[in-house]
Amino acid sequence: MGWQSADFEALCAARGLPRLRHVELRYCEQGDELLRGLPDAPWAGGLERLELPGTDFDAATVAALVAAKPRLGRLRELWCFRPYELADDAWQSLCATYEVREPA
Repeated sequence: MGWQSADFEALCAARGLPRLRHVELRYCEQGDELLRGLPDAPWAGGLERLELPGTDFDAATVAALVAAKPRLGRLRELWCFRPYELADDAWQSLCATYEVREPA
């Protein structure tokens, strides 16, 4: 069973997760929805590693992640493949803001 919007909302609204450092989301069809809400999560500031293999996202989501850098100050590793339809400038912006690593 796949993730639903209510699951993302609950995850991003969750309190009491001060030690959450690593989130892995594989092959999510709603990557944009999750990633746009993630920076406002109460625990987002402690996040150090975000794994998104097979999760698509668009240029607007990249812009939101780049703008959220101050709220994601501890995020050191962003593991993802470049979405097929993502423009070069959006991908370059993401890579300039975060340490982007491609999964093996």
